[in-house]
Amino acid sequence: MYLINGATGYIGFELYKHLLSTGAQIRVLIRKHDKVFENDQTEIVIGDLENLDALNKACDGITTVFHLAALARVWSKNENDFYRINVTGTNNMLNAAAQNGVKNFVNTSTGGTISPSNKNQLSTEATERTIPFFNLYESTKFEAEQLCKSYALKSNMRIVTVNPPRVFGYGKSTASNGISRLINAYLYTGYRFIPGNGKSIGNYVFIDDLVKGMLLASEKGKSGERYILGGHNLTFIELFDLIKELSGVDKKMFHLPLWLMLFASRIMKVTSALSNKGPAITPEWVKKYLYQWALSSDKAIKDLNYEITPMKTALQKTINDIKQNHG
Repeated sequence: MYLINGATGYIGFELYKHLLSTGAQIRVLIRKHDKVFENDQTEIVIGDLENLDALNKACDGITTVFHLAALARVWSKNENDFYRINVTGTNNMLNAAAQNGVKNFVNTSTGGTISPSNKNQLSTEATERTIPFFNLYESTKFEAEQLCKSYALKSNMRIVTVNPPRVFGYGKSTASNGISRLINAYLYTGYRFIPGNGKSIGNYVFIDDLVKGMLLASEKGKSGERYILGGHNLTFIELFDLIKELSGVDKKMFHLPLWLMLFASRIMKVTSALSNKGPAITPEWVKKYLYQWALSSDKAIKDLNYEITPMKTALQKTINDIKQNHG
């Protein structure tokens, strides 16, 4: 039986739907009741990562835990929330899983904890990071990774971390599905902007590949290890060129200078502190565009038999879904 926490999020819900389609028995840990999980294959436990009784109840009789619940934002009024949820919450989840005899534990982290790449070499799970993290989300997710790694040394559980980079595909419109939201904005709004010179490289993973990779990690991953579940390395220019080609919508794009993005993000950050409403982007996040993020998924391909969908195929499915569900 599978347990998913974070099942109401973008990745968690797509994982849940996939498991449901296989006939699996699933338990979800959610903070409040949601009718979407009412079916014969699903048990619901109400609680969060700080409710130890709920965590023990959720882990009872479970074979595999998928740990996705996190504070995944660029900003929070109370910065301690990042540590409380992402680190302490992961520790609570690990303890509950161990106490209840769980065999497999998959911790979902982020590609943001992986080192930037250089001109001649892709970054891997082992690439040494020589620069600080850009925000508290990334730094606390890295702490959670280290916690899982050390826990694996003293536990009989298979504890594996997966690192998805920029996720895209059909499904919920959330911050975790930012690339699909960007495509939607390009197709149906006045959005025509490319960050900086457009040559910053990112790694883009199709949601179907990520979900299948998470299942493979739970079955074949080496305990204590982390795996980049990525896709294709593209510049912003290459990404938008593909969107134009596959969608049939050709818009002239304008480059937004990074200095201007930094200026605007600083104003947003000050405004957020006064209004208690999170900014759309922060100066720290803009600075990520100064680096290259070309990643390798070779370790996952070798150890897990992870497979990557061709970019055009994945992007076409995404565009078709956006067009079908627009409005």
